[in-house]
Amino acid sequence: MAITSIDKLMGRTFFVPSYQRGYRWGRQEVEALLNDLWEFYLQTKEKKDEEERENPLGRE
Repeated sequence: MAITSIDKLMGRTFFVPSYQRGYRWGRQEVEALLNDLWEFYLQTKEKKDEEERENPLGRE
């Protein structure tokens, strides 16, 4: 599966298999997920900013 931004996932429907539905997340799991999402966002933003500095006019 390719990396996809969250905004591209909005409005889509996902199937969660029954064997995964019984698992309940606690505070620790939720915080870990949110931290992972934040780190991914920062890395993506940093990479985009770097590309824009290297190529300010958007030319290849």
